[in-house]
Amino acid sequence: MQVSVEAAEGLERRMRVSIPAADYEQAVKKNLQKIGRHARVDGFRPGKVPAQVLEQRYGARARQDALSDLLEDSYPKALQESGVQPAGQPQIEFEAIDAGQDMAYVAVFDVYPEIELQGIDGMAVKEAETEIGDADIDSLLQKLREQRKTWVEKDGAAAEGDQVKIDFVGTIDGEAFEGGSGEDTDLELGSGRFLKEMEDGIVGMSAGEARDVPVTFPEDYHAENLKGKQASFAVTVKSVQASELPEVDAEFCKQFGLEDSDEAGLREKLRESMEQEKTQAVARYTKQQVLENILEANDILVPSGLVSQEIERMRQDAAQRFGQGQKSHDELHQLLPDALFEEQAKRRTALGLLIGEIIKKESLQVSDEQVEAKLGEIAGGFDDSDAAMAYYRQNPQFMQSLRAMVLEDQVVQHCLSKAKRESEKLSFEELTEKAPSQG
Repeated sequence: MQVSVEAAEGLERRMRVSIPAADYEQAVKKNLQKIGRHARVDGFRPGKVPAQVLEQRYGARARQDALSDLLEDSYPKALQESGVQPAGQPQIEFEAIDAGQDMAYVAVFDVYPEIELQGIDGMAVKEAETEIGDADIDSLLQKLREQRKTWVEKDGAAAEGDQVKIDFVGTIDGEAFEGGSGEDTDLELGSGRFLKEMEDGIVGMSAGEARDVPVTFPEDYHAENLKGKQASFAVTVKSVQASELPEVDAEFCKQFGLEDSDEAGLREKLRESMEQEKTQAVARYTKQQVLENILEANDILVPSGLVSQEIERMRQDAAQRFGQGQKSHDELHQLLPDALFEEQAKRRTALGLLIGEIIKKESLQVSDEQVEAKLGEIAGGFDDSDAAMAYYRQNPQFMQSLRAMVLEDQVVQHCLSKAKRESEKLSFEELTEKAPSQG
């Protein structure tokens, strides 16, 4: 076997592997014999079919199987011999094989970048200082009431904040398009659930009224076939409802696990919850600054294969969140094209490589005790934390992700030990905007 590696643009490598013709012919012969043991050919008993007949009928299949067998056997050996480490799966290009000639193929793949870490010592990190005030509790209490509002029938025109029940049919150039129609759809005006032009066009309509609402889909709309398109929605309003907020009484407090309590008791519980969220948000804000600093200081090339894998993971996650998990591969790629995820996937891939380099350089490790402590934090949010921990321990994939999370936290703490820190006063709202919850 002969192996040569050619460096192409960036991280791309082209590894050519040549296998002697005798080895290829032997692999073809071996596969023909394997086929012949079970082949059914009229006029011959199984296992007694002449080699010439097998070649005529099954030669192409045997040669294809031989290529697969030799590729599977030779590829890892060629990598070891050449000393290259591919990042992701290769693309295989087989060269044409003439009678008596060597078999050859080219494996195209990206390699991992060589990384010289920069900007780890002395990075600037702001440490948030936040106090929970009465106004913060007022705001949260109002949100909780909004989340539990009820709807009552309303006479007259719909206004922003009202809920309407509508039928609608969307058309482009007079033709209906997939996903553009609905019946008995509840829509809170101003929620941003539909395009703003659509919601604005419904404001002022009354029950029983019909109207054509023109809209223009944004250029960055998630559905490729609708980007920048002008459409018209025939909308019929079937009912209009206004919202009513619940009173903060004992019944309201029961929804938060408080028996025989009042607004004062609920406010105290909300303060405790907000203090916990503040602690977590401060940690998130600090961490995201560290990770952003690492990325900005180290502009590295990223292997396209790893980016593609990350895009696919992100697409599958998005499909599950949006309830599109049952769609076919092609449908998902049309609904959620690569362009939606590419930039974020590149960032994630680059950050993963950089974190890996820091772990390697500093010999950072994670103990089982640290993983258990992190698991305890996560399970602490459940009523039966012991049962939750036992459940998670039975999930190897989750535990592997948890260990990686703890190791990432180790990287952050290492960088913070070398960072230049300064305090930053933030309101609770500002803090949670800068470091939104990941749940």
